[in-house]
Amino acid sequence: MVRRYIFEWAVLVIAVWMFSSGILDLGHNTRLPGNEAEIFQVLDWTLYNALSQQRQFPLWNPYLQTGLPFVADPMLHSYNPVNTLPVILLGVRDGFKLGLVLSYILAALGAWRLGAVLGMDRPSRLWVALMYAFAGQPVARFFQGQYLFIFGFAWIPWVVSSLFKVAKTRRPADMVLAILSSALLFFSGNVYYAYYMLFIAGLLSLFAVLRVQPRKPFLRIDPGLLSRFLAIGALTLGVIAVQLFPLLEYWPRLNKSTEVVGYHSLEQIVKDYTSKDAFRPDAFAQLPAREEFYAYIGLAPFMALSLLPFSFLRRERLDLLFFSATVLFVLLWVNPGILPGYATFVHSKILFQFRHLLRILIYGSFALIFLAGLGVDALWKLFSNQAQPQNHSGWLKLRRYVSYAGKVALGAFLLISLLDLYQTHRRYVATQPVPTAPYAAMRWLRQHDPSEYYVRLNPNNLLSDAPIAASLRFIESWYHHDDIRVLDGQVNTLRVQARPNYVVQHLSAAPPELPEIALIQQIEDYNIYRAPQSLPYAFRVANEKLQASHAAEELQRKDVQPLSAFIPGPNRIEVLADGSAGHTLVLLTTSYPGWQVRVDGQRQPLKNVGGYLAVDMAPGAQKYTFSFRP
Repeated sequence: MVRRYIFEWAVLVIAVWMFSSGILDLGHNTRLPGNEAEIFQVLDWTLYNALSQQRQFPLWNPYLQTGLPFVADPMLHSYNPVNTLPVILLGVRDGFKLGLVLSYILAALGAWRLGAVLGMDRPSRLWVALMYAFAGQPVARFFQGQYLFIFGFAWIPWVVSSLFKVAKTRRPADMVLAILSSALLFFSGNVYYAYYMLFIAGLLSLFAVLRVQPRKPFLRIDPGLLSRFLAIGALTLGVIAVQLFPLLEYWPRLNKSTEVVGYHSLEQIVKDYTSKDAFRPDAFAQLPAREEFYAYIGLAPFMALSLLPFSFLRRERLDLLFFSATVLFVLLWVNPGILPGYATFVHSKILFQFRHLLRILIYGSFALIFLAGLGVDALWKLFSNQAQPQNHSGWLKLRRYVSYAGKVALGAFLLISLLDLYQTHRRYVATQPVPTAPYAAMRWLRQHDPSEYYVRLNPNNLLSDAPIAASLRFIESWYHHDDIRVLDGQVNTLRVQARPNYVVQHLSAAPPELPEIALIQQIEDYNIYRAPQSLPYAFRVANEKLQASHAAEELQRKDVQPLSAFIPGPNRIEVLADGSAGHTLVLLTTSYPGWQVRVDGQRQPLKNVGGYLAVDMAPGAQKYTFSFRP
């Protein structure tokens, strides 16, 4: 059985490898395009630094803002081995590139598997696999750098094919693969695709468990199959709980826009799939980024839909129902105005948990490609049956010749459509040179001052990984969530605010507006400034100083005594200090559930000072150990 498919797998791997070879320049000083590329790789740097330097898995991310829970990050993809193992073995930049290529290959293999499960012949299943891999939605992520969606799209066909297999065979092995592929979809670091899969899997399960019969009740439910689908859902929740539960705890602190964007008319949706213009005026003007609408798959799938009547000759129609319903669901999601009760639908917090409506277009192109594939496959099989030698009569010979010609024409149609996608999208799958100056500046700063402090890189939406690569704390970083501090319960009335102790920016920019800012070094075309009046990372302060008669006042550097903090790992902070009654030790790290503190080994209650970690100081020399154990 395996030998039978080796040729097809080899074709897929070679084709996808060629398609994505533009990002396989491993060992070169290049980066992936898009201004969000480094943002998502920040998590890989956090993991890589923790594993390579401290031999620890990071539960806490000390490098972004004033600290964030690493295991609760909505973009976390460290539990996805397809990305994480290459990062650990090759480093962040090269590993991330290889992870993307492997995801493309897995996407093609998953789509091929779905084609095989649906009973497609070799040309049809190869076509749907490569059409899915070369489609516009995944490649559009290169426009702005949202590569977590590429990790996610790889697992969509694996989930669907496994559910189809369960419906057909009910074997435990297929259930296990459905659970693992669903979990890996969630672990890919974008919640959008996993959220949409709830609806898509629900549609498939609904059509699979319903049975039509001639007498009342005309519909009945298959209890055995229903129980298997429910078990898959429950066990998937069990697998993803390691990331889901921390995420649910963190969700109320997320500070993100809730404005729903991306409504498209039916005409616009058709253009999303058929236009090669990545800057379409009718779509780009309405959205914050072009990768949301660009989903080019060409006219071929739409033309092939005309072949669907050939598919209705088969008895098994679950696939036709499912893919047709998926297309309809995507249309309604992106264009809800055609539904009654439009206002209620749009403002439903249950449905619209995520604001970018057009990100569901990946499921639309997935369903359209497979619907087209079913029509193509039906016609191909018809030609193949007619081409079988039966006798030597002239009429049958003519039918065979016509069938051979039909197969050639259909094969040419499939090949041309694949070449169209390949040539259209391959140019986007390429890397760019890495500007060296910001990284050199950060390395110099780390060597110049090996203590703990906060850094700002201006502008804060560029090269986010430069500070983290040098193990520096990047405050005010441009990220999908900002300051998550909670001020309820703080013991101070005087405002306490962490600010950058150093600022790195291009020499053409005006000096930062911070008190007594001083230029200390220039690395290539970047200036490094020191802000001497910003609070130190760790300090002791008299309790009376934390109280102010005016709430607008802010704690000053002159009011505190700096302390040295020792960081044995991302989840632990140690401070040796002489204390006295009436003083508080403050760490400018976000106070978050899971942090605890021990003073000389004895558990003590944490204090909230401005949303940061703090504890009452004990008399004499003591060791203060803060640890994050959520």
